[in-house]
Amino acid sequence: MVSGSFLMSTDIPFEGSLEAGIVLDSEKLKNALHQIREAYFRHRALYRGMNGDAFGERLRKLVDDRCGDYEQFAHDTGISLSYLHSLMEEPFAVSNPSARLLKRIAIRLGERVAYLIGELEDSDPIWIDSHASWRAWIEKTPGIEAATALKVRDEWRHEYAMTRRDRLTATSYRGSLKRMSEPDWDKRYQQVSNQKRSTASAKPAGGGLFG
Repeated sequence: MVSGSFLMSTDIPFEGSLEAGIVLDSEKLKNALHQIREAYFRHRALYRGMNGDAFGERLRKLVDDRCGDYEQFAHDTGISLSYLHSLMEEPFAVSNPSARLLKRIAIRLGERVAYLIGELEDSDPIWIDSHASWRAWIEKTPGIEAATALKVRDEWRHEYAMTRRDRLTATSYRGSLKRMSEPDWDKRYQQVSNQKRSTASAKPAGGGLFG
């Protein structure tokens, strides 16, 4: 283990030299391996699902769609072309990109770091609260058209995703990341409903050429 690493480690004292031979304290080595085993299974239980196994595939699709040139993308993000291929092909735990590099990649591709590493909407507190208030609004408001309510929710979801994406850059802000309340949902619903009624009333009467 290189001195100065931030990773959790255990020092095992030894005697001798590389030339004459090294002798380790076998009991301390055995205890250290036991501690490592316990830590491994504890971390695997606590952080299951954080391997980001789909990271490489997700990154490849984004680069193909929004850049197209692997060599240019590697240059833009300050990494070698070979490491870019490793990010796309190796497991996330092996390629192990830094937080700074993930931010660069996200900004260059116009995405969120959370999306790159596979974070779900279910872990976003604003989405969780907003969706809960949407459901509560539906349950408390009679006469709601399901199709319109779903359209309102999906439009807000898209706007919210775009706002979070734009906040990754220093020059573009569409608005604040605001939780939706029940009155907010009702206001949007009324706006969409009024637009639908206006469109319907603007259509000419009659059903055909001789109507």
